Parts: sequence; structure tokens; C-alpha cells
Amino acid sequence: MKLAPTDVQLFFDLMLPLQWYVSQPARLLPDTKTFKAYADSSMDDKIIIRDYLFDHPELIDQFIQDNPDKLETEKLSTIATWKNFIRGDFFIFLG
Repeated sequence: MKLAPTDVQLFFDLMLPLQWYVSQPARLLPDTKTFKAYADSSMDDKIIIRDYLFDHPELIDQFIQDNPDKLETEKLSTIATWKNFIRGDFFIFLG
């Protein structure tokens, strides 16, 4: 499946705040103090948080309930669908 560039951007605009939210109480990246630092962090750091989120999908509901970034209902609905994820190795090609 090829995503439109706007869909790719939306994914990252929603996933990174979700991962940042999850990383805070988990304290998996204690030296990463801000969202910007997390967004700029290595892919290895993001994989740590992604895997934690995969192991704790209930945190998606908590993020939606808390809505720390005051996201619109439509965006929260998109995030809610991510609870139906399929865990595996996938590749994102930009181009």
C-alpha cells in the first residue's frame, strides 16, 4: 500500500505525540526531557517506545482520554483504530 504524503505526515503528527506520552511514565528514555528531543532522537530510541506501546496497547485509550495535545475528535478516532495493530516488520518508503 502506498500512502499519500499527507497521510504519512498525519501518521507521524499523531504517532510521535502518542509515543512521547507513553514514554513519560515508562521512563524508558530518562535523558530525553522534551518532545522536541524525543522527535529528534534516534530510531533506536523510538523503537524502544514503540515496542513498549505494543506491549501496553491500553495506553492508547489513556492517551485518548487524557488528550494532552488537545487533538480534534477526528484525530483521536484515528489513533483509536491503532489498537487493532498487527505487530510485525514493515517498511515505510518515502518517495
